[in-house]
Amino acid sequence: MSYLVMECHPGYAVVMDSAGRFLKAANLHYQVGARVTDVVLMHEEEKPASAAVLPLWRKFAAVAACFCLLLFGAETYLMIPFGSVRMQINPDVRMTVNSLDYVIALEGLNSDGWNLILGYHYTWKKVDTVTDELTDRAEEMGYLKTGGSIRLTVESQHESWKTATREQLVKELSAHTGDTFKVEAAESSSGNTAVQSEEHDSDDAEDEDDPSSDDAEKDDSEEDDKSEKDDSEEDEEKNDQTEHHTEEPDQEEKTEEKEETETEETKQTKDAETDTKDTETETKDAETEEHDDEKKEDDSAEHDEEEKEEEDK
Repeated sequence: MSYLVMECHPGYAVVMDSAGRFLKAANLHYQVGARVTDVVLMHEEEKPASAAVLPLWRKFAAVAACFCLLLFGAETYLMIPFGSVRMQINPDVRMTVNSLDYVIALEGLNSDGWNLILGYHYTWKKVDTVTDELTDRAEEMGYLKTGGSIRLTVESQHESWKTATREQLVKELSAHTGDTFKVEAAESSSGNTAVQSEEHDSDDAEDEDDPSSDDAEKDDSEEDDKSEKDDSEEDEEKNDQTEHHTEEPDQEEKTEEKEETETEETKQTKDAETDTKDTETETKDAETEEHDDEKKEDDSAEHDEEEKEEEDK
């Protein structure tokens, strides 16, 4: 087979065979344009398939890691509480809301509240949708009847969000229920409750007694009484602790006085015992002196008798 030399390099040459393929061969002093028959072909080392696949795998891994980080960060951000909405009919429930107005938690504040939300799915639903659907459920379950009232309390540290959410919920729920129910928006501020009411019932419905509203007020009254009771118990505990701390110094003073009294009594007792011992010692000394005197007198008398007898003799 003949080859046509196409290129010449110091270490190799590029030749073209009769099939038109360009091959790399050893340069045996070839010249461009020469035709040769015997060539020493140079075979290139084949690159492993993993060398080409590895960069692609790394790209997919980097994309997946970025997606996971983005998903985790978004989930963390969405689960941060931004405020809460309390809905009182007779069932009493509280919705925890994030900054995008999605409900991230739902809890019942009384037994009817837990019954109302039992089996209800609030995930990925906005607060106005949850409020409308819970109102429908309360009506279906018999908690809410025509002429009843719904109280909404919005709580948040962000005043602008609280005001906007309260107005939006009242407007949305009023449009959803029509003239069937009365919607009230209540806001707690510095311990006082300011109530803004939007009434959609007729004058006759306003004059009628509302059992569901009475039940809600009763629940509020019970909660207030419970809170006052807890406060009074805390005050009593504080007073007891203060009295206890006041009594402790008095007890210490009494203990010190008692110890001083006992010390004085002990000292007096010891002094009395010492005096008694001294008296006994003095008595013994007096008796000893008296005995010595008697003995001296007896000796003197005997001596006198002996002298007298000697004189008589």
